[in-house]
Amino acid sequence: MNSIVFFNNKGGVGKTTLLCNVGAYLSLEMHKKVLVIDAD
Repeated sequence: MNSIVFFNNKGGVGKTTLLCNVGAYLSLEMHKKVLVIDAD
């Protein structure tokens, strides 16, 4: 199992948008199973 973490101390820098786009890419294009957890 691999994990990818997006972290930044400051809010409002686009982490959720980036996370959703990367998750969609991995799922739709790479045919990987994806679990997205946003804990802002």
